[in-house]
Amino acid sequence: MSTSVSRKQETFFRSGITPFLDHANNVACKRLGYTREELYMAIARDITGRKKIILELEAAKELAFAASRTKSKFLANMSHEVRTPMNGVLGMLQLLKMTGLDDEQHDYVKTAMESGKNLLTIINDILDYSKIEAGKLQITPEEFSVRDMIKTLMASFKTDTNPRKVNLHYCVAPEVPEVLIADHMRIRQVLYNLVVEDEKINQQILQAILNKLGHRTTIAENGFIALDLLVSNHFDIVLMDVQMPEIDGLETTKRIRTAKEFFHINNIPIIALTACAMAGDKERCLEAGMTGYLAKPVDIKKLESLLQKLASDFPLSDIIL
Repeated sequence: MSTSVSRKQETFFRSGITPFLDHANNVACKRLGYTREELYMAIARDITGRKKIILELEAAKELAFAASRTKSKFLANMSHEVRTPMNGVLGMLQLLKMTGLDDEQHDYVKTAMESGKNLLTIINDILDYSKIEAGKLQITPEEFSVRDMIKTLMASFKTDTNPRKVNLHYCVAPEVPEVLIADHMRIRQVLYNLVVEDEKINQQILQAILNKLGHRTTIAENGFIALDLLVSNHFDIVLMDVQMPEIDGLETTKRIRTAKEFFHINNIPIIALTACAMAGDKERCLEAGMTGYLAKPVDIKKLESLLQKLASDFPLSDIIL
């Protein structure tokens, strides 16, 4: 392959440097030997395509970084925006707790406080995630006892779990020092986030609302229990959580509608009551055979209206949830 060379390159070639590589133009040159006429072999490669690819990759990388920065900024702004009304909610609940409340009202305020604190924890997690992506997460190392921290954490879990159904155990390896230096709040956060579950609170709230509306309720803790209860008991309406353990609400509904053992109740009204509120979620519930759909958080008026519509012949219903 022949190629033209500049005067500057030609000077380099004649200087006796062997081999010679011109990185700017990707031209390799080697003296072939010493004769009366100096002979050289030059090879040139067109790297236009490679340079184009490199530039495109650099541009894509910059776009990805820009998108990540935008996302982190959005998460940080949203976290702060949500935190402001959350502080108002928790503040008013604390003030309400200081007033004269009966036992029932006190339990409601306590449950609301726990739910509010859980939500605030989630908000903090979102903000921390945005800080991690932005490289601005602050770590505060200090001395602490990991065993004492886990004991305290386990004690808080035991108040929220049924010991007959959930056994919580922990073990700290003996080689772990009694005192560590680290950000114990971050470590506690990691341990607390696998274990936390607020479904029990949601069931209590929904049961209290239905009782206030004059209905009788039975709680099924998973899909299999719900199916067993429906076979052996009479119910007028099912409030179905889509994300139940064991088998989910969609599969449970399909079995009620199609299985032979449920033939006598295969037309029972089934209302989806779920936190799944994205586009297409309602359609999936209706396609599975559900009669109605309500998204959490519960709107009492909408729930009451739907129950009245579906149970006009028996205003005081037996409801499984």
